[in-house]
Amino acid sequence: MRVLLVRPWYYVGKLDIPYVVPEPIGIEYLAGYIAGDHEVRVLDLIGSYWWMYEKSVETPEMYRFGGGVNELASVLKDFRPDVVGVSSLFLTQEKAFHEVAIAVKQFDKKITVVAGGPHPSSTPEMVLNANSSIDVIVVGEGEETFKELLASGFKNLELIKGLAFRREGKVVITPMRPPIDIASAPSPRRDLIPFKNFKKMRKYAGFSGVFGREKALSLMRVMHN
Repeated sequence: MRVLLVRPWYYVGKLDIPYVVPEPIGIEYLAGYIAGDHEVRVLDLIGSYWWMYEKSVETPEMYRFGGGVNELASVLKDFRPDVVGVSSLFLTQEKAFHEVAIAVKQFDKKITVVAGGPHPSSTPEMVLNANSSIDVIVVGEGEETFKELLASGFKNLELIKGLAFRREGKVVITPMRPPIDIASAPSPRRDLIPFKNFKKMRKYAGFSGVFGREKALSLMRVMHN
């Protein structure tokens, strides 16, 4: 299968920009688990588009940080994934997380959308009821569960531990999977992310204290390459 793992854009307040985030280590580990069996690509919509800020139309005091729907659609068109995994760490980023899932289904409703991360893991029933674009949620540590899910071809989901999904209009949550042995886990695939951009992100965020926020943002847009 072709699998695209996505970190969504963020929404941040004006006073918080330029914003700095760490590399998506959870996605990197997930890619390490499945790369031997599937064609995997990681789309970090923040790391890849760290200089992009766009004011939110709905909430003007908030800004979208990172690439948006157009950048996502470009990768979907190029890669043509069978499965898209979308991660969400924080409830505060719920809006962005749902927007990505919806955009994927609007691009191609045949793509299977799998959600994971602390936010959907903590509220799987609420997330599935709120967004019909999400097909399956991986609950808890996702590496072994996601690997088994892909191997199953999305069949007999009730036999896979650590999942939440819909069945006949109702949400089904299978038993939790035991914690993985991190010592035996494959190495994270840091080669699949734009690693050098995280250093740039920190550098230009530091400029805001010297030159001011607007000047730092202008420099980022000009010098991001």
